[in-house]
Amino acid sequence: MKKGLFVVVMMLGASLLLANQTSVVNVTHGEFSVLLLKALSTKQPPQLTPDKALARVQKYGLMPSSWLSAGLMTHAELAQVFKIMGVSYIPADPKAPVSKPFAEAILRRYLGRIRAYRGWLVSSGFSSDDAFLDGNHGEAVSPSKF
Repeated sequence: MKKGLFVVVMMLGASLLLANQTSVVNVTHGEFSVLLLKALSTKQPPQLTPDKALARVQKYGLMPSSWLSAGLMTHAELAQVFKIMGVSYIPADPKAPVSKPFAEAILRRYLGRIRAYRGWLVSSGFSSDDAFLDGNHGEAVSPSKF
């Protein structure tokens, strides 16, 4: 009986140690730019490298030009990007790096607001290479039905 209980306790301890050793992948500015462009598009966006995606997002004015593609995204920077799009996000730890699963989840959570911002973005006179944002229509689609 004691040996069986000992084995069960050891297995639980080993599983807890393994669960704590899972690595969290933090997202860079370039990787977040790719995720953001996917969220902004209503059809399949072009496959962009993180460098090119960051350049495009910086052209839209969503990220400062000083950010580097390989730089880790912090929660304070994420809040800054969301503020530009009219989404209020107040991080608990502004200096903490943003994990890729968290970035994907928060983009899904605010997808409606991000797509509403896309309408403003497309109507602001971007070139035809940016037409993938509104499905190659070249015009903003108003949510109202006047």
